[in-house]
Amino acid sequence: MRNNGTLQEHYAKLAPRERLTLLLAAKERGDEQERCALIDAAPTALYRLPDYHNALDMLQLMALSYLINQLNRAWSMSTLAHVGEIESEAYRGARMGAYTFCVQADAWRAFCGELGIGENAMLAGFGECSPFEDALFSLEFTEKIAREFAFTFDEAQAEARRTFGADAGKPITVERALQDVRCLFDKHAAR
Repeated sequence: MRNNGTLQEHYAKLAPRERLTLLLAAKERGDEQERCALIDAAPTALYRLPDYHNALDMLQLMALSYLINQLNRAWSMSTLAHVGEIESEAYRGARMGAYTFCVQADAWRAFCGELGIGENAMLAGFGECSPFEDALFSLEFTEKIAREFAFTFDEAQAEARRTFGADAGKPITVERALQDVRCLFDKHAAR
């Protein structure tokens, strides 16, 4: 902990950004006492939020998580496809990645459809300077390739058994992925 005596007396005067910086630094150092002192000294305010606020926050977090995970799958699929020869282990891994990419895309699209919104609704609306425009283009482009390249469910199941043995579970399905997305949203949006 740093000079906990006199510095802590001024914690209430910190600007929110200054407090956040110190709070994160204390957390990173594992200094629970200073972290608590910063939290306790922060001015509080009463805010009125609409009843859909938690659901909207959760949906935005889920959309960003979906985007990040799909971009990671796209990168992995592309990398594996280019390092291996056709039917090599890396190439088959790329096809499995393409299968998972398509399953997750279909599940996200179905979930957004259930909500009555477009699949990119949570990432749209930033105008011409959208930080997501290139990423969304990459996903759209990757999905076209992945649909042609991906294992079918039966091929994915056979590959899982070949790789992990007869006890390998079933590959994820759109229904299972959709159930997982619904569960996550329902669990956190209702808070």
